[in-house]
Amino acid sequence: MQSATTLFEQEKYFDAITEAKRLIFFDTLNTYSFRAYSLIAESYKKGGKLRDALLYFAQASKYASTTGEKFNNKTSAIRIHILNRSITIALRQIDEMSNQPEFTPYTSGLAYWRGWAFMFADRWYEASEEFNSIDSTLYLKNFCLDVDNKKYSVTFARTISYFLPGAGQVYTGEYLNGILSFGWNLLSGYLTISALKDERVFDGVALLSLLWMRFYTGNISNAEKFAKEKNLEMSNSALNYLQLNYKGLKP
Repeated sequence: MQSATTLFEQEKYFDAITEAKRLIFFDTLNTYSFRAYSLIAESYKKGGKLRDALLYFAQASKYASTTGEKFNNKTSAIRIHILNRSITIALRQIDEMSNQPEFTPYTSGLAYWRGWAFMFADRWYEASEEFNSIDSTLYLKNFCLDVDNKKYSVTFARTISYFLPGAGQVYTGEYLNGILSFGWNLLSGYLTISALKDERVFDGVALLSLLWMRFYTGNISNAEKFAKEKNLEMSNSALNYLQLNYKGLKP
């Protein structure tokens, strides 16, 4: 087992997998099965083969004998689901573990990974609530709150666009887009009203249905789209920052 571990630590993941599989083949008493399968899974994860990693964590789970080994095995699989952004699966598995009495001593650990799952799901405030329950994760709690405070409100962007076309775009920093949207709505509205005043009812209705309403509804959907896109960019940027700079456990 030491040989496979050394290869893993040297980042020779293919060789580590080969050595661990050799150990499993000769280990008729399954003395090292849990550690060997776990090491293979971690090696595949390091190599970016997350599906294979999940398969070998599942194999390792058959040989977990202590509560600690079971916890580490299950949370290792959960971390892969988080990386895959299979957040629903990750949260369901965390909840299942939370309801099992044997994992009661690991409540903080489960809250920690639930927090990470929420971060990857762009649910930063909920993530901060999870980290708030853990004394050692004040940095992550404050980081999540900061991201949440900086996010644009999709509802607000959409609502102000109902009352003032272009305002939602300006709110999200898309100033040129907002000015153009306001201008097109103003122009189409002016043309529609002018046509109705001159008793050109057909022209007025056509302009209202085909031009004005098009720009008006487009302005609302654009404001919502820009808010969502900016929030996604902010979320991805925050996750990349943590990946490069956070020194604690990460998925």
